[in-house]
Amino acid sequence: MSTCIVCGIELTNDNWSEAQRRWPKHICKSCDVKRTQKWRKEHPKEYRASYHKTHLTHRKYMRDYMRQYRRDHLERMRELGRLERNRRARDLPTDTILNEHFKGAHLHHMTPSVAIYIPKDLHRSVFHVLKTGEGMREINAKVMEWVTNP
Repeated sequence: MSTCIVCGIELTNDNWSEAQRRWPKHICKSCDVKRTQKWRKEHPKEYRASYHKTHLTHRKYMRDYMRQYRRDHLERMRELGRLERNRRARDLPTDTILNEHFKGAHLHHMTPSVAIYIPKDLHRSVFHVLKTGEGMREINAKVMEWVTNP
């Protein structure tokens, strides 16, 4: 069996990492971690550059892969989009719509069963989530102001 060239302990499968098995350096895991941390502290620019290069390359690969997947499976993507639109439509049982649709309108749910068509800009002015109640007071106050003062 080999021994670590830094601390001298015997190298076993438990204290010798997989990367070192492929390319043996005869350094135990703990010494290798310390060595790596020291190098990162001494060379921050090189570390950041290599880190970003690796992660940006992976992000670009995934972006390109997904673009190609969507092109190759266009019918499946359309089907999933249709199913998602239908699921969203079923989520809110809208019984009452307070006004008629107009050009550039978004349907805003004041409650799960009551909705009103409002301008897109107004609808997007406050982030809100009906299911959690986040931002609903603010957006509903703006909607009521818009209804009373058109």
